[in-house]
Amino acid sequence: MTTAKIVTLLAFGLLLCAMLLLSDSPAQAQSIAKDQEIAQRRGISGSLASGPEVPEGQQPVNKTQAMIGIGSVLVMIAVVKFW
Repeated sequence: MTTAKIVTLLAFGLLLCAMLLLSDSPAQAQSIAKDQEIAQRRGISGSLASGPEVPEGQQPVNKTQAMIGIGSVLVMIAVVKFW
C-alpha cells in the first residue's frame, strides 16, 4: 500500500470514530428514560418472562434485510482490498 492510501484510510477511520462519539448523547438520554420507566413498573409485567418488548413501528429484521447487511459488509471488504 502506498502512503497516500494508508493516510486516507486512517483519516476515514478517525472520521468514523468522531461520528460515533458525537452520536452518543441521544442514545444515553434514551437509556436513562427507559431505566426510569422500568423502575416504576411493578409485578412481572416488565420482567424477561413476559417476552421481548417490541416498540410500535419497529419490526424484527427479516431474512432479506439480514442478507443485504451481510452483502454490504462483503462489498466493503472487497472495496478496501482492491482499492
